[in-house]
Amino acid sequence: MMRGELETDSNKVRATQLLAQAHGILKDHAFVSSKERSSEDIKSELELRLRAFIHGQQSHGLASKELVLYGHDQP
Repeated sequence: MMRGELETDSNKVRATQLLAQAHGILKDHAFVSSKERSSEDIKSELELRLRAFIHGQQSHGLASKELVLYGHDQP
């Protein structure tokens, strides 16, 4: 690989990083919460987020299969 090609690839990687940061995909920091939560609270939040995600995918015509959320007593 020649030096010019290496610099071009480096520029492409940096441009991709900047675009990801601008769109909130790539974040420079992580948020850590020390709040104690029950497993039921965590499960409820995950189900809520998953339903919102699925709804967003379906509204854009991206979901091709139905996803069913099962409780602990179901397979």
